Amino acid sequence: MAAGCVAVALLLTGCGGPGPAAPAPAPAGALDGPVTGPNGLVLPARTQTLRLDGVSVCSLVSEEEFPMFGGSDQIPIPGGTPETEFRGGPDCGWTSERPRNTWLGRYIPGSGAVDVLPRAERVLPVEGFWAISVAPETFDPRITCFLTVDTAPGQSLYAQYSNSDRTDAAMTHEKACAEAVKLAGVMIRNARAQGR
Repeated sequence: MAAGCVAVALLLTGCGGPGPAAPAPAPAGALDGPVTGPNGLVLPARTQTLRLDGVSVCSLVSEEEFPMFGGSDQIPIPGGTPETEFRGGPDCGWTSERPRNTWLGRYIPGSGAVDVLPRAERVLPVEGFWAISVAPETFDPRITCFLTVDTAPGQSLYAQYSNSDRTDAAMTHEKACAEAVKLAGVMIRNARAQGR
C-alpha cells in the first residue's frame, strides 16, 4: 500500500509551445466562449456543466470498475498529493501490481482547465467535455499523462496515469493519455449518476 501511495504522488508540470492563434466562435448553446492559450491551443466552449462541489473522488470509481484499472487497489489520499501548482483533493489513487500502473483522480475547486492551457499539449474530448493534456517535464512522457477536464466555471476534474515501474515496453504517451481519458470518463459518468 505504501509503495502505491508513493507511486501515486507525482508532481504536476507542463510545457509550452508555439505562439497564439485566434479563437474560434462559440457554438450555439455554448456556456462559455472558447479560450485560446499562449501556445495557440484553443479550449472550445463548454456546452454542459458538471458541478463537483464536495465530491469524494473515491466515490467516482466503483469497486466493480476496479478491473478496468488492472484489478487495482483504491488508495484514498486524504491530504492530497504534494503538488504545489494544481491544488485540489482529497485525491484518490488506483494501482495495479504487475505492471505497476498508477491512476490518480482529483477534483480541483477554484481552478478551471483554462488555468493549465498555457502548458497544454493538446485538447481532447472526454464524455462530452473538453480536456487538456499536459506533458510532464520531470517524468518520462512515454509512460505518463496528466489530463484536466473542463467541467464547470472555475472547476475541473484531474486524471493522471503512469506506468510507474516502466515495465510496459509498448507504452507510449498516446497510450498513457488513453488511460487517463479512461479514468476521467469513468469519473464523469459516475458523477452524472450521482445527480451532479
